[in-house]
Amino acid sequence: MSRARASSDPLLAPDVPSLPPITLLPGDHDSFEDGACLMELVAHLAGEEHSDRPECACDVIATAARGLNDAIDCDTRRTAMLANLAPLIVGTRCTFEQERDRSYQWFDWLVRVHAPAFLELTSALSGHAEALRSAPRVLAVNRYQLEEPVHAAFAAAIRGGLPLDTESVEAAHQSVRDAIGEASFDAASTATQDLRLFDIGWNASEAAKDAARAAISGGVDLNPTVHRLQQSAADLIRKQCEEHHAAKAQPTTEGAR
Repeated sequence: MSRARASSDPLLAPDVPSLPPITLLPGDHDSFEDGACLMELVAHLAGEEHSDRPECACDVIATAARGLNDAIDCDTRRTAMLANLAPLIVGTRCTFEQERDRSYQWFDWLVRVHAPAFLELTSALSGHAEALRSAPRVLAVNRYQLEEPVHAAFAAAIRGGLPLDTESVEAAHQSVRDAIGEASFDAASTATQDLRLFDIGWNASEAAKDAARAAISGGVDLNPTVHRLQQSAADLIRKQCEEHHAAKAQPTTEGAR
């Protein structure tokens, strides 16, 4: 497949081509002609060998992107939501310190966006949702601030998610996976080796699963929540990419003289 003309987007490098006509598919593929997921499209645009782990991309962003691609269960919706992210992901490879900061952003999303979205679906858990959502943004300097409220939400969600019948457990866990709960946890862990933070993130993810089970028990349709979280995750990928390219476009102090 021939590559399209270069993009005129000022945030992109001038040699990043525009998107070819494509439908994004789940999973990985033997060749671009056989099909492509989001990250395989990134590799294609970057002129790399066919892979869903292109060298040009930030590992944190790529981890989230692969998870989100596979979580969306409709080819049309997946393509509409994600295809335009591919040119932005090209060239986001960065330093370890930058990847660590992006991991913290995904940890913040997991704890202050993802978990509250499920907690708020049950009135008995809505106070925990508000406590997490209204907390200050998670940064390196305050990364343990949500340890106690996350633990409290997890404990309450366990009680709210009873009884533990197999069907509701699997439906709840699938909904959390579809809302990229596991992928965001992986992205949050990509550039951090912090076991205490890992434990907080795990508790937040488990709280979401138990809250989803409580919501199912109450007859709540989880699909709207899942779809909102998928769009929110796509928005965070876009934000991280745009911030990366904007920073690269800024003249250095040396060059500004």
